[in-house]
Amino acid sequence: MIQSKILTTDTTLALGQKKIMQKSLVTTKRQHVPLTYQEKLIGKLEKMVREHLTEHLTIDSLATHVAMSKSGLYRFLKKMTGSTPGRFIRDIRLREAVFLLQSQQYQTISEVVYAVGFEDASSFTRLFKKRFGKSPSTYVKSVSRRNTEGKGSR
Repeated sequence: MIQSKILTTDTTLALGQKKIMQKSLVTTKRQHVPLTYQEKLIGKLEKMVREHLTEHLTIDSLATHVAMSKSGLYRFLKKMTGSTPGRFIRDIRLREAVFLLQSQQYQTISEVVYAVGFEDASSFTRLFKKRFGKSPSTYVKSVSRRNTEGKGSR
């Protein structure tokens, strides 16, 4: 009786480990799955936006770049990302601004604003705060503080 309980427990453990192994194999295999056409298309759109950050990008130019109509691009982005084309562009610009603020490549926030294609600092600040929960200047201070604390602990 005791031996059968041990056997059952061992079998259960072995099955549990087998399931874990299968999950990790699935995860490992998933990393090598080629991108879908939709994922490639979104990547192509993101690349275009990043390459033309400082320019006035239009939805027409994005649609033309991926051989879609404006309405087709709108439907595609809404379905795949939940964003409109305008918000898609704006989100990429804001993420790029975060990267530039973290890297501290620019002296002022105004330089970052224009480097990522916004036309005025006040709308940038409003959108940044809405998206990330803090103003760009507060964000820069927190990044600076983290960098200073990181260097001091070495």
